[in-house]
Amino acid sequence: MKVEVIFFVLIICAILYFIFLSPFFRIKSLAVSSGNLSCTTPDEIKNAIEINGVNFWTLDRKKLEKKIKDKFLCVGSLNVKQNFPDKISLEAKNRQPIYNLIPWSGDIPVDATPSARLVATDSGFLVDNEGTIFGKANFETSLAPILF
Repeated sequence: MKVEVIFFVLIICAILYFIFLSPFFRIKSLAVSSGNLSCTTPDEIKNAIEINGVNFWTLDRKKLEKKIKDKFLCVGSLNVKQNFPDKISLEAKNRQPIYNLIPWSGDIPVDATPSARLVATDSGFLVDNEGTIFGKANFETSLAPILF
């Protein structure tokens, strides 16, 4: 009976070692497809995350996504795919601007509406549906303006 328990414990330990510590499940390949991101390249994303050597089973996908989105503001969505046993592929997509945040300056005459006499500065800022400012815009854009 004791021998069977010890044998069972050793088998469980060997399986856990193979899954979590074996080099077989360490990430060896990272592929990044980004289409046409405005603020970065696939190589910059690869260099920023340092994922090689991380265990396939312990990879925190949410943490990886947050790290990339925090570092590269133009990345709006990120799809992380784990390809068994040692490959990761990332698909990054641009944020989609929905507003042009425009700083205004100028005098407002008493008899005019606030938007009637304002003078725009040289550029605005792109804002997405999450309220994130992620780039500069020009005034030829067809996005809805927000004045501040």
